[in-house]
Amino acid sequence: MKICIPSQDGRGHDSRVHGHFGSAPWFTFVDTETNAVEAVENPACGSRPGSCHHVGILARRGVNVVVSAGMGRRALQ
Repeated sequence: MKICIPSQDGRGHDSRVHGHFGSAPWFTFVDTETNAVEAVENPACGSRPGSCHHVGILARRGVNVVVSAGMGRRALQ
């Protein structure tokens, strides 16, 4: 399974979780089958709320699950 965790920085396992999915400066991707961890900078960080679209980033990495404390309506859809 591949998991996406919105993160404060690009330190992978050592990153702090960011409080909101869309405005996270980084995304940490974890593959539970291989234990691989990849930190990727969020290209839409700083965009106005509701204007960023992360579906492509998640789809390209085969993400199955997003773990987030906060998520906007568009991301939930």
